[in-house]
Amino acid sequence: MAMFEQPLPKQWNMPSTGGYCASHSLARTEKICVCPPGYLEPYCYVENRQCHQTSCQWNETCAPLSEPPIYRHICICNTSDCYVKRPIISVTRQEPNELPILLQLVQLAGDYPTVRQQILIRSHSSFPLIRTIKTRDYRGHIGTLPEVGLLFTFQSDTQSISASMHLLFINCSNQTRNFSVDLDLQPQTCYSLPENHQHSVNSFLDLCQNFTYGNCFTSAGYLCYCGYSSENKSNCVSYQRRYTTCGYCHNEGHCIQGDLANKSDFTCVCPKCVTGVLCQFSPSRFSISLEYLMEKTDWNRKHFIGPSVFVLASVILNGLSIATFLQQKLRQTGVVIHLLSASMCSLLASILFFIRVIYLYMIRRIMMNRTVNTGVCKSLPFIMHTFYYASLWLMAIVSMKRALAATQYSHWSSLEKPMITTLFISLISLLVMGSNYIFIDQYQLVNHPDYSYPWCIREIPSTQQSLAQVLSLIHRMVPFMVNIVASLIIIIAITRSKAHAYKKTTRDTLINQTRERIDLLLGPLACFLTQLPEIF
Repeated sequence: MAMFEQPLPKQWNMPSTGGYCASHSLARTEKICVCPPGYLEPYCYVENRQCHQTSCQWNETCAPLSEPPIYRHICICNTSDCYVKRPIISVTRQEPNELPILLQLVQLAGDYPTVRQQILIRSHSSFPLIRTIKTRDYRGHIGTLPEVGLLFTFQSDTQSISASMHLLFINCSNQTRNFSVDLDLQPQTCYSLPENHQHSVNSFLDLCQNFTYGNCFTSAGYLCYCGYSSENKSNCVSYQRRYTTCGYCHNEGHCIQGDLANKSDFTCVCPKCVTGVLCQFSPSRFSISLEYLMEKTDWNRKHFIGPSVFVLASVILNGLSIATFLQQKLRQTGVVIHLLSASMCSLLASILFFIRVIYLYMIRRIMMNRTVNTGVCKSLPFIMHTFYYASLWLMAIVSMKRALAATQYSHWSSLEKPMITTLFISLISLLVMGSNYIFIDQYQLVNHPDYSYPWCIREIPSTQQSLAQVLSLIHRMVPFMVNIVASLIIIIAITRSKAHAYKKTTRDTLINQTRERIDLLLGPLACFLTQLPEIF
């Protein structure tokens, strides 16, 4: 072992004077023992004799390590062809794979089968793919080749991910050999017995004889193969589908773990319409989240032009409205107070929208305090949606009051008092704020193990998906319907009045009034259409 035959530095050859280091140790001071190769720290009394029992390959030299545990050692290559004799597994396929594939090599030696190696084949991989088969256990001992090779394939559905297990090979030889897997040939599927048809071990022979589930099947804790002999005897081993999953994915995504010694070797299989390396972006049925839009468009500085123009227009229009309705004389009626409040809410919602765009852009580029980051991630959508929905409801109330004024306004004149209007606005704000509490619960920060910067995402649990959709539709559909009905009431009321005054038919008058006041219908309709899909 040439690496240990080099002369030691002069200061390491100092004799021990303290008396507690072993006599064969090399002590630099009275409190430090420098052990020779093969003797364990800290005092060099215990010898690592693993190389007396374990031999490396024919062209390697065993070298014991001077650190616990006592069986650790390394094999030093003496030639240039050390790795030529290592077994490999070759995976071939004509076309790149759309979804990830997992290979699992299982060792049957010992009291319980163990997973010797897992090979993750990511989506759109190039073939052929060649990997070296590990023949050493977790202690570094040279063992036999894995006896069982399993293949896991995955299918993406609308709400979940389904996984199938296939039997690739059964190896009964201890000789070094290579394995070749052609994925274009249909692998032998290992059917999983339904939970309501779980069988006892004694009945596995009958299942094999009748080929009820083919040559391979799994049942509560067992993996069985039926194709060894003409008698169709069942050959079963204890097996649990362990280590194939991890916990990094979101939105019902399936996390697949590859190399067990590398936590970063994983991938996520996402349900349909869910994207992101962690399945973190999930557009709902009627909406596209802002964070999803920014991620898919690879947001850069040029993309800030659109939001900037939008916010500038909102500031100008809502600012003029606020400046007009702030006059003391105008603020004596409830409609003006509603219009003033709606303009303020709309202005604040647009400003918060722009702040949120900047936040989502910067969160992936600068480090922030985790507590502050979480608070901003949860609070910005909550406050922004509260102001936005409140402005929709307030404008719907203004339309309703206009319709009442066109019919029998005298019966509702008491609602125009400023005090009652203020209380009514406060009640609407509290109701809208209470219905938006789910944003605080659903928005969260998620991290990839290899990335320094998190994502701020909205993950809607399956138990809250219906509630989220209903609340979103209520806050949009009800104000829209109120605006449309109020506009129709106004048009009909004016039609009746003019038809009576000018002695014209109701039909002709209605057509003329609809043409003249079509803006009453187009305004709410245009606002509603711009909300489908919702972008914030």
